Amino acid sequence: AGTVDVQVSGNHDGSSEVLHAYELGYRVLPSRQLYVDTAAFYFNYNNLRSASAGTPYLDTSSGRPLFIYPLTFSNNAEAHSFGAETVATWQPLDSWRLQAGYSLLSLQVEERAPSDSATSNSEGRSPRHQAVLRSLVDLPCDLELDAFLRFVDHTSMKSEGADRSVPRYTQLDLR
Repeated sequence: AGTVDVQVSGNHDGSSEVLHAYELGYRVLPSRQLYVDTAAFYFNYNNLRSASAGTPYLDTSSGRPLFIYPLTFSNNAEAHSFGAETVATWQPLDSWRLQAGYSLLSLQVEERAPSDSATSNSEGRSPRHQAVLRSLVDLPCDLELDAFLRFVDHTSMKSEGADRSVPRYTQLDLR
């Protein structure tokens, strides 16, 4: 039986990743019971690290068969992401808070040269839409009752021929 090894090679031309981040937010307290927080962002990433797979080969020089899978790191990717998030908190009673929130994320990753990089599969790893509803109640005798409902959009990541996607889901937690 042979052994499979991954041969990792660095790159002397490697450089630091660069992020240019732009964010804009607004917070408002329209009444004593209502608080709203909204933010938007645009991120521009340059020189992202990526890993390129070389051609696998069989090495028998050690006297035993060894399957080598070469992997080389470089700064071969760029990405752009933008999104927004808003959260509103309403407190109808001193002992009860309601929160609602929504976030949007868009991510595009571009390889400067074709590769089998994990970076190129990053676009589908994060859900595009997420929404939350929370109810937080302070009960007598130092007790609390919280309900947390969230919706998470699907992810669509495919790598190495396998579908590693997660379908959209809704989850309710009670505490």
